[in-house]
Amino acid sequence: MHTYAPAFLCGMLLLLPLESLPSHDWLLLLVPLALLSLWKRIGIAFAVIAGFCYAWLDAASYLDRMLPAALERTDLVIEGCVIGLPGRSGDSVRFVFDVEAMQDGTGRAVPFAGRIRLSWYAHEQELHPGDCGRLSVRLFQPRGFRNPGTMDYERWLFQQDLLARGYVRKSASNRLAASGKLTADAFRDRLRAQVLALDSTAATPVYLALLIGDRSLLDDASWQLFRLTGTSHLVAISGLHIGLVAMLAWWLCERLWRYAGSMPLRIPSPIAAACGAMIAAFLYAAMAGFAIPTQRALTMTLVVVAAVLARRNSDGFQALGIALIAVLALDPGSIHSAGFWLSFAAVTSILLMIRRYPALKSWRLLIAIQLGLSLLLVPVLAAWHFPVSPLAPLVNLVAVPWFSFVIVPGVLLSAVLLQTGLPGSEWLTEAVMTLIELTLAGLGHAASPGWLVALPELPLLILLGSAAGGALLLLGKGWRMRLAGTPLLALLLWPVPQDELRVTILDVGQGLSVVAESGGRVLVYDLGPIYPSGFNTAEAVVMPYLAARGISDIDMLVISHDDTDHSGGYKRFLEEI
Repeated sequence: MHTYAPAFLCGMLLLLPLESLPSHDWLLLLVPLALLSLWKRIGIAFAVIAGFCYAWLDAASYLDRMLPAALERTDLVIEGCVIGLPGRSGDSVRFVFDVEAMQDGTGRAVPFAGRIRLSWYAHEQELHPGDCGRLSVRLFQPRGFRNPGTMDYERWLFQQDLLARGYVRKSASNRLAASGKLTADAFRDRLRAQVLALDSTAATPVYLALLIGDRSLLDDASWQLFRLTGTSHLVAISGLHIGLVAMLAWWLCERLWRYAGSMPLRIPSPIAAACGAMIAAFLYAAMAGFAIPTQRALTMTLVVVAAVLARRNSDGFQALGIALIAVLALDPGSIHSAGFWLSFAAVTSILLMIRRYPALKSWRLLIAIQLGLSLLLVPVLAAWHFPVSPLAPLVNLVAVPWFSFVIVPGVLLSAVLLQTGLPGSEWLTEAVMTLIELTLAGLGHAASPGWLVALPELPLLILLGSAAGGALLLLGKGWRMRLAGTPLLALLLWPVPQDELRVTILDVGQGLSVVAESGGRVLVYDLGPIYPSGFNTAEAVVMPYLAARGISDIDMLVISHDDTDHSGGYKRFLEEI
């Protein structure tokens, strides 16, 4: 399985460079290859073709269900329900709406159903998961800006299976009412309301991020702090957190099962502990709203637990291969997520480090793994245009166990007690908040903007070569192999080519933004628009593009005139550049 899984993944990746979907005749190749794989043992070739066809089916299904172009910018009436946790910014709210029925402006039914992303401007009333009714909307196909080094919004919408985006129009027919259904999202919304009802502190957004996966309250300063210290992964409910919950549940169930009378004679304690770990991981994923990164982490955890329940002995790479196939089968869009590559690269690196250094025990192995991860994941971070913090290895040596064994258990325990209403439950919550505040203060002392390194956009071959160099440097046998890995890893320092004159017109939608480079000097002309929600292309487009070009300062900024579609976000731009 650990051989077929990478082949299946490679097959899915073969679809990405294509500008349009190939003919469905490709699917016919599966039949002869399936027969040949039984006869000639060409299972790897079959896995590659199967991965390609599976990615094709997923993409074709999305395109078939996507909002038709003829319905763009027209008045529509939709019926359905709010799902997930709505996010508020000022007097506006953004939410996901599950459309069950649609009508055009004439009242004619339109064959469209699925999840869409909506913004409701100047709407001060609170929305809650499970609110159902009718809304008057204008929708657009899932498109976004297309610029080097910036977030691909269209790809993100595809990964989230969002078939359209749009906004709610002012209309007297807009009606939403609570459905009264008891869902995981409704429970998460109640938890959020209970926490926000307490005295709000700087720790509240982090508390909610770790409890229910709601990171909408984290401001720019908090994200910058986590980026500077390389600890952003600690405030996302991922494999680390779900694996920790499963491990704690396993340990607790195994200890308590000894006092279950004659039950241990019928059901061995490892089996009971595995069931407890599976239930705990599932409940924590439900509290996080079954977000896509959480689904991926839950799938990987369940694969390991299932091996115990099946009483099968398998090495880590066998379980990793099964988890990879399971994740891709359940969510083919994972390959468009940075979290997918970072999580599987991290687990693979950990397994390789354990196998390479079996003599290391206890804390020495943990230090080696942390330092190794910091080095081996740099090419993956560079591929996704994430900045790298040299402080990350040292900070994570303390922050990972602190979050894993103090903060996260404290958050979960205080939330459980908060639901019971027992005396002292609010005190425990406040104590955990205090610990989080002290943690943020400690990270603030360690953070320094000068330590954050933005890697320029590099060709794929250079990224693959640097990844191979890091692997040789850490895992190679003998000094010759390790010495050979050093120049390969240094490919990450490949200089950005300097043209005699390079003029880039950035895609900012309405408005304009141009970057001119010549002889190592840089001029930026206009920054694009800023929207009422606070979103501005100076932060979302111009600054990421400059980082992708390896530019940390500029020689001149020209604002042609003081319109919001040309000067939007300039104050934030001047703070950063």
